[in-house]
Amino acid sequence: MDFFDRGSLTDDALAYLRAKKHDVRKPNTDGYMYFQGVMAWKNPDNAERFLQSERFRKYLVQVIGIGPDLANRAASVIKNISLQDEFLFFTATPYGSKHFQWSPAEKIMNSKFESVCPFLV
Repeated sequence: MDFFDRGSLTDDALAYLRAKKHDVRKPNTDGYMYFQGVMAWKNPDNAERFLQSERFRKYLVQVIGIGPDLANRAASVIKNISLQDEFLFFTATPYGSKHFQWSPAEKIMNSKFESVCPFLV
């Protein structure tokens, strides 16, 4: 189904639309949810609202769609400052958005990786 008027577009625009056949929506993956959670956590407008950990967990479940059983794990991974930028850069890519998982991220975070290899972080 086309959502544009073929008669009003140039040949270049039509060729561009034909070449870009990827999905318009974002995937509902752990990586994309992590990215959304960090953006919400870093937003200064949400700082006062997320002072209580329970409110942030409810936000993750209700707004972002993280399962209630994963909300505690996700909140701890999102709030981790030491690896937040690295995970954020990773999940901002299509590959990272698709392949990021909460369990390995939590294991990396709990391994104190930043103290073992401080030159990498």
